[in-house]
Amino acid sequence: MAPQQTRQQRTSKSKVGLFKPKGGFDLEEEDEEPLREEKNLPPEPLFGRGGCCSGDSQKQIFWYRPMGSTDFGIHMNAEEFERVYRENPPDIKKDIFRHGVSHEYFHHIVDSWCVINEVNRDNLAKRYEKQMHAEERKTSEIYILEESMGEYLAHKWTRRYWEDCRRGTYSLWRPFYSSSVWFQGSLIVALQYLKGKYKISGLTPPNGFSKEILEHFEVPKKWTEKVSSCKLFPLDGNDAGFATHHESGVWNFDNIPFHIHHPDRELRKWYSSWRGEFYQLVLRKEPLIRISE
Repeated sequence: MAPQQTRQQRTSKSKVGLFKPKGGFDLEEEDEEPLREEKNLPPEPLFGRGGCCSGDSQKQIFWYRPMGSTDFGIHMNAEEFERVYRENPPDIKKDIFRHGVSHEYFHHIVDSWCVINEVNRDNLAKRYEKQMHAEERKTSEIYILEESMGEYLAHKWTRRYWEDCRRGTYSLWRPFYSSSVWFQGSLIVALQYLKGKYKISGLTPPNGFSKEILEHFEVPKKWTEKVSSCKLFPLDGNDAGFATHHESGVWNFDNIPFHIHHPDRELRKWYSSWRGEFYQLVLRKEPLIRISE
């Protein structure tokens, strides 16, 4: 799910605490705290039909709050996760968990790029819900590629493929196995943030994106040049575009704040350990080679 804004973020441009060292977050301190009151509870469902980050009740399970928010980091509604997946074998539950947190970490990678390059995130964030509503209801073609790319990163890191997530923008992840498609998609997402809108005249296809369009789409040179001076955005090589490693964000995957919403402190510790265990697996697997199709 795309980054969600808090009231504080919408009214303040402060960047206090954005650049804490990657190794400076103490997860045990986070576990000691009881769940806070309503402001830190999981958000209400955004859509009539959930995306890959929602349960069948439409309650959000995984989401990301941008840097600068008081509750910045990756969030997990563990109560909803338990309700939806309690009948699954433990190994499948772990895979679903890993998929969710991996997807949300990609939003942190994009968020980091915006912050470091001083790109205003608010304008695009204000359009997200309306655009996703339209794409879910099929009253608009697909333009939100950030979710597609988050799905690709989740598949890359977990190497598991979830058939139930193949609808809308979440269904377009496969073409991003190609390094050239990843680069073009990265350009599109970066330019959407720079322009503050999803549909950009002279850039995005009039009929939106599909797997076939993504496989052959090329951003015109005049648009590529608008991103050429940006930091954290190589323009050539296999790593062109947004990076896909566990340290690609301002905070690495192991140290980004991880907020687990559940009243049981022991269960919160359990899921924290799952994140740490997964991080060790990611460390052993990298670098992974992107497969061209």
